[in-house]
Amino acid sequence: MKKLLSIIACIMVVSAFALTACDSSNDDTSSVASSSAASTSEASSGSASSEADDSSEASSSSSDGMTIQEYVEQNAEQLDSISSSFEGTGINMDILARGNSLVYSCQYTMDIGDTDLIKSTLDSSLDASSSTYESVLSLLKLQVPSAESVIVEYLDMDGNVITSKEYK
Repeated sequence: MKKLLSIIACIMVVSAFALTACDSSNDDTSSVASSSAASTSEASSGSASSEADDSSEASSSSSDGMTIQEYVEQNAEQLDSISSSFEGTGINMDILARGNSLVYSCQYTMDIGDTDLIKSTLDSSLDASSSTYESVLSLLKLQVPSAESVIVEYLDMDGNVITSKEYK
């Protein structure tokens, strides 16, 4: 029961940070969706190499705006600040560019037990949050016209995907 409450709390926090994007101002010095996600400090040993791969995937420039990777780099300070607020929650968050998608990667730092039970809870929460992440994508497209989707993925402590959802 304690693990389930922890999972629900983490989902609520993720959704709250996604909603923060709607409050951001839209000028040259601030990002529309800059507070929409958090960045972790390399939760798994493979994340450094996957981020390098993600950088190369997102390196092609958009003629009308920045790339997803440039967006992530431009907002790194804010994203790191949000990430630090997750300390002690049992989950680390990372935001990264994967092609033309902005990815929220949420990795549990504790053993969560039966992932099948947790998967259904997470899936229900992701379905209920669809409009939030679709709004984040709309706001993101104002700065990154080539943005195609927002992906939210949950990983167990070993880096295995529990569930993932793409919002277009």
